[in-house]
Amino acid sequence: MLSKLSSMLNRRRQLDSLASPFRLPLYGTEDCSLFEPDSVADDFDWANRILVWCAYVVKFCFGANSEGTVETEDPKIRADQWKAIEAFQHNWDTHQPPHFKPLAYQERNPEMGEYFPTVWHANDCQVLALQHIELMRIVLAVHGAKNKRLGIGAQAANQVLEETLRESTRKICGLAISNRKDQPSMVTAGVGVSLCGEYFRDEGEQKAVVSFMDMLETMHAWPTSSVVDALRTAWSTHTKV
Repeated sequence: MLSKLSSMLNRRRQLDSLASPFRLPLYGTEDCSLFEPDSVADDFDWANRILVWCAYVVKFCFGANSEGTVETEDPKIRADQWKAIEAFQHNWDTHQPPHFKPLAYQERNPEMGEYFPTVWHANDCQVLALQHIELMRIVLAVHGAKNKRLGIGAQAANQVLEETLRESTRKICGLAISNRKDQPSMVTAGVGVSLCGEYFRDEGEQKAVVSFMDMLETMHAWPTSSVVDALRTAWSTHTKV
């Protein structure tokens, strides 16, 4: 158990800062594409696999060597890496291990002031794994769209992208709020809000985002005021357009 926790914490620390040079030793695409939903694997094993996949995603999209320069690779290698990354995400979406299904789930209901889904899981490990799946969904969506933003249909594509970012952020926040006593879950959701919070256009949803950030700071002493101020500035800019 301790060795599993140590491994997870080490990978988590490496993923915490996308701006830092990537140091995890990743080789080829074998670990990334590995997906055996019927294998005898517990929650810690799956969380580790997901964090390894996250490491491949981050390195693929933002990768730099120890000197801080972006690595250049053969186009075929890059294509194989992208296929392996997408394959893991697809397999997770279609063949998620049954023990990762929520114990209880309730869709969000904006009309009742419930802007995030309620999602109860068996343990914090599952929550961390599922939050990171959604964080990487955000990263991959933006990376896949970055070269497809011009020309006819670009505006519609941007709207679809923004809804993807909002939906993943809602899930991340819903997982955190349902597990609010766990600081890592709450902080991970704070990261999601800092990445995608400005894309929430609905005033009620914006208030829910601010309320979540206030909860994060109140319950876990995690500073959020600078992010909230930046979000309010971004929201006011969108309102004026």
